Amino acid sequence: IKILPQQFADEYARVVAGLEAFGALVEINISSPNTKLVYEWSSRPAELGVLFRAVRAATAKPIIVKVSPDFRDTNEERIIPAALDAGITIVNCGNTRRVDEPRLSHRTGGLSGPALFRTTVDNVRRLRDRFGARLQIIATGGIDAPDKAREALDAGATACAYFTGFITRGPILARLILDHLLAA
Repeated sequence: IKILPQQFADEYARVVAGLEAFGALVEINISSPNTKLVYEWSSRPAELGVLFRAVRAATAKPIIVKVSPDFRDTNEERIIPAALDAGITIVNCGNTRRVDEPRLSHRTGGLSGPALFRTTVDNVRRLRDRFGARLQIIATGGIDAPDKAREALDAGATACAYFTGFITRGPILARLILDHLLAA
């Protein structure tokens, strides 16, 4: 049985509506290289427009679209414009990058951490230049120090996020970043 784009969109909208009371926002993650179905969304931007409109209609809460750095051109030319057309104005820019490695048990995986930082800053800068103030940008990828958070913000990010930095630097990283920003 082939599931049509509208069926996927309707299912996502039902989940969002059902969980609405339990969260402050919704993030549509289309960037996970470790999850085949999620990762493949980026190669189907026309279907994403249907999904974005359905989820936007299901909630008034903020919606974030988390895009993959592996689909830079598609993000800029099709995915982000589709999100904006649906009334979604926040993008989480950056995440794990897909790597193909025969030594991995599934032959593919995700690269995260400091190796992604330059790409994250470049992507943020390009998105800010292209979309201006219409888009809020969360920089994610390789942010593991206060100066990196500042650089991402200076490049045009509205906010920064990190996970690998939390693991490698510990929970004190948030305080260090905030202190650095306040001192600047």
